[in-house]
Amino acid sequence: HFAQKNAMNIDGLGPEWLSKLLEKGFIRNIADIYEINAEELLQLDGMGEKLASNILLSIENSKDRPLANLLFSLGIAHVGIDVSKLLMGRFSGISELGSASYEEIIDIDGIGPVIASGVKKFFERPLTNLILDKLRKSGLNLEEHRTELFVSGDFSGKRFCFTGSLDSFSRSQAEDMV
Repeated sequence: HFAQKNAMNIDGLGPEWLSKLLEKGFIRNIADIYEINAEELLQLDGMGEKLASNILLSIENSKDRPLANLLFSLGIAHVGIDVSKLLMGRFSGISELGSASYEEIIDIDGIGPVIASGVKKFFERPLTNLILDKLRKSGLNLEEHRTELFVSGDFSGKRFCFTGSLDSFSRSQAEDMV
């Protein structure tokens, strides 16, 4: 499932390379990507040293992506990037989401019974805990420490839209700042 998308924005590691890694048995899930090494990458037809090095650097850099991206990449049924953002906007991290009740999940505006049920079932699977442990050991932070800057006042309840190019930071960094 994760071979069809690149939610962690790992440059150079698109569906074709992910499929080849799956075929060779080097990866079985998202956590295995963070254990890939240069020797394994170089065994893939068409992979050169420079590309392998760039992919490994991009994998390392992806550890700093927003938590919603990681949640999306886990492949929970009916949970796309927008739903992931809703969930991570309510819960402080993946552990808190994993221990949340069905009622807490469905209480989120925009989350229905199918999604809430799918999220609960996903976190009840033993394999999920193994994957999350591997991700933690690989250096990914599964608990986002956020501070709420605007709980009331002029910006409360407002939506923001960025247009044009941003010189100093990426769109996702600008979103995080807002």
